[in-house]
Amino acid sequence: ISIDEKKYHYTIVENIEGKWLHEFIMKEKYNTWEEAVVIIVEVLKALKHLHSMSDGIIYNNINTTTIEIQENDECVKVYLTDTEHLSRCINGRATFDVEELNNWFRAPETFKGIYDEQSDIFSAGALLYTMIEGKEPWNIDKLFFCTRISKSDLKRFRMEKKDIVKDMQLSEGQKRILNKMLALDYDNRYKNVDEVLKD
Repeated sequence: ISIDEKKYHYTIVENIEGKWLHEFIMKEKYNTWEEAVVIIVEVLKALKHLHSMSDGIIYNNINTTTIEIQENDECVKVYLTDTEHLSRCINGRATFDVEELNNWFRAPETFKGIYDEQSDIFSAGALLYTMIEGKEPWNIDKLFFCTRISKSDLKRFRMEKKDIVKDMQLSEGQKRILNKMLALDYDNRYKNVDEVLKD
């Protein structure tokens, strides 16, 4: 909306009667590429909508506890919840409490204060990986939802095993997409959601 020629974004909260994505993962639902992609495509479409707004809104907190799924006989609806971490692109100090973010899903550059489209894409890739593998990327344990891994431990895990999709039961094309979403090197990652959706 515009007030006195200034533009403001607002959030409309809907009461959703669904389940958190992590509940489905615990029941091993949406754990194949084909099933998981249905959810990820909806997440990416929501991100595309946010990113395409005039000021470019970044979600910043994609993980299994911020995605709610509503199923019925005809379709699956996907909702992004937890709007407390929405922001414009940031290169510096975050305008929200970064301690509340789940480190497993954070792109490397976010630890340096950079939050943009590519960091959201990384998080969506981490979500896709988690759905298929039943654990967060670079997590050596089986999905124990420990959000408080230290930055140094996470960096060490990521450096020890850079190619985490190599041994996954996916086609080469699927591995390439997931690798590009989860690229630790910012320059090797998809630049925007449209690029991911085209692949």
